[in-house]
Amino acid sequence: KTTDFFSRGLSRVLAECRRVLKDDGLLIFTFHHNQVWAWQEVARLLVESGFYISATPIVRSEGKSGFHSSEGNIRYDAVLVCRKTGGEPPDVGQDLEERILNDAVHWARRTLSSGMPVNDVDIFTIVMAKAVEWYTKVVANRPSPPLGDLLNDMAGLVAQVHESAASGRGQAAGPHAVEVRQLALFVMESQEKYGERPPRGQVPAEYGRTGDTIRR
Repeated sequence: KTTDFFSRGLSRVLAECRRVLKDDGLLIFTFHHNQVWAWQEVARLLVESGFYISATPIVRSEGKSGFHSSEGNIRYDAVLVCRKTGGEPPDVGQDLEERILNDAVHWARRTLSSGMPVNDVDIFTIVMAKAVEWYTKVVANRPSPPLGDLLNDMAGLVAQVHESAASGRGQAAGPHAVEVRQLALFVMESQEKYGERPPRGQVPAEYGRTGDTIRR
């Protein structure tokens, strides 16, 4: 289906959820996608429908023997826990991008520590989930970068994670070098522990923005 079909259908669903949900109720659904535009549309439509994402725990998606369990496919879902907007805004406590990356590091570490592998595609899912969570939390209450710009910046950092892990050095540079390096080290540790092949080829700098499927 087209992007427009996706957006119109989801908009109708969210409007009805907003109508029937109690003010203190929760709207919870799982989501993953390997393209920036899909995360952008979900976040945009949630905000327009009067929701924000209060949490995004990361869980295993399909079974290990499932159709989408082959190497290079997305292994994890983000559980989008949504609430109606209103009340006091959450305290980011730091730069928005830094908050996003710190959460991504926490969940990548937690996933790897639970005995599950983590590759660069999984890192993309985690980073996008944290980006849309924090964007929807703060957009109505503080100056925020345009959603598309934020997500593309985050996708670019995931591309750096890929390149750092693929080089085998785990090195990174730039304003978020510490977090990028940590995520790359998680990917490298997972490759060593679970025997997965290192990423091959070059991931676009705008990770997933061009419409190319993110696969090895």
